[in-house]
Amino acid sequence: MDNPPVQATNSFNLFTIIQKSWERFWTYSNQIIAVSALVTIITMTLTYLNGGLDQVKANLGLIDPFNNPEQFTSTLRVSFTSLVILLNGIFTTLGSGVIISILHNSSRNIANEIRAVLPKTLPLLIAGFLGTLAVLGGIILFIIPGIVLGIWFMFAPTVVVVENKSAIDALKRGNGLVKGKFWSVLLITLLGFILLAALSATISTIPVFGPLASDILLWPFTVVFIYSLYTELIHFHARENNTQ
Repeated sequence: MDNPPVQATNSFNLFTIIQKSWERFWTYSNQIIAVSALVTIITMTLTYLNGGLDQVKANLGLIDPFNNPEQFTSTLRVSFTSLVILLNGIFTTLGSGVIISILHNSSRNIANEIRAVLPKTLPLLIAGFLGTLAVLGGIILFIIPGIVLGIWFMFAPTVVVVENKSAIDALKRGNGLVKGKFWSVLLITLLGFILLAALSATISTIPVFGPLASDILLWPFTVVFIYSLYTELIHFHARENNTQ
């Protein structure tokens, strides 16, 4: 029998968000870690294959000694590396979507949540791509706009999965979500990410399994953290509407 979903509270602060994130993570830890481990194994395998491309090319006889082999192999490497980056992004985005779906539906059936998220693959990818471009552009040009856009757009994957919105509508939704709470969200996000980065660096120092454990545990916890922040913002706006 599934546990009841974690309820939002009237308190909006870093401690509350971390507490709710931990409760959600612990409640669905088996499902979340299974999804994260699968994504990590796939992305690490692709990255390993990319690193061993020279050997693969030699084994497959892809080096052409009669037609500028250095340029040929360099082009092949760039193409393969680009493909690996694309595939890693796709699998990571889908993994995030499945974790969000597990939390939103209070589900322990991973297969059901994968089926639920697959139709949303394109808007998830588009939202992630456009959001990243906008944030990078803002940071390169003026820094501050990049930070503002980063706060707005970090909720896009959650909005796509939970509210079933298109990529563009999901990106626009961020402005409405943080309305009246922007500085609180900014502070909570920065402090939360600093804590997670410090924890990741600490875990990564553990010999052999440290880096792998960091990837499997802290990436999905970041997804849960953002989802918890989203639910608290939804609750905040609901209370605001009820008092009007």
